[in-house]
Amino acid sequence: MVYTTSFLAALSALSSILAVGSAKPTCKAKVKPLGSTTVFTPPEDYTDPRTLYARTVQLPDDDLLLTWENYSPEPPPVYFPVYRSRDKGATWREISRVQDQGLGYGLRYQPQLYVLPERVGEFDAGTLLLAGSSIPTDLSSTQLDLYASTDEGLTWEFISHVAAGGRAVPNNGLTPVWEPHMGMWINIPSPIGFASPI
Repeated sequence: MVYTTSFLAALSALSSILAVGSAKPTCKAKVKPLGSTTVFTPPEDYTDPRTLYARTVQLPDDDLLLTWENYSPEPPPVYFPVYRSRDKGATWREISRVQDQGLGYGLRYQPQLYVLPERVGEFDAGTLLLAGSSIPTDLSSTQLDLYASTDEGLTWEFISHVAAGGRAVPNNGLTPVWEPHMGMWINIPSPIGFASPI
């Protein structure tokens, strides 16, 4: 699968509308659509689907970061690559790889990026968070882990195991934990949530 960045211009224009409390934008978007841009083409030896589940975040300086599920051959364990664009998505380069520092299984599914808009605990506003699933190769368990970067994604520190669940198979009756989501809510001290089967 090849990721493209043509959606970034539309997302940027939409965010100016959503950021204010009315349906009227306060200014016109100045981002020109790029068309298709190839960020990464996985080698033939990657396991099908090779890459999946791309996620982006815009940094305070307007640079963009991108990560995804990476189906590289194992060993070594899979990881989440982090790419950066300094030109609004026209070009990208890899700046780091988030490795499983918790259990060592591999960071396998559903990465999510988030920039803290304000100080939370020991982390200043602007700290970059990445949450994702640490899952062994045999898919026998799920573990949502949280990482932080205080240098805009160049280095990453394991922060916490957020939740643990059962086998990493999306079937009714099983108990995996999926889909980490981060955001700030009023009167809720934790910036992370996740999905679990009912």
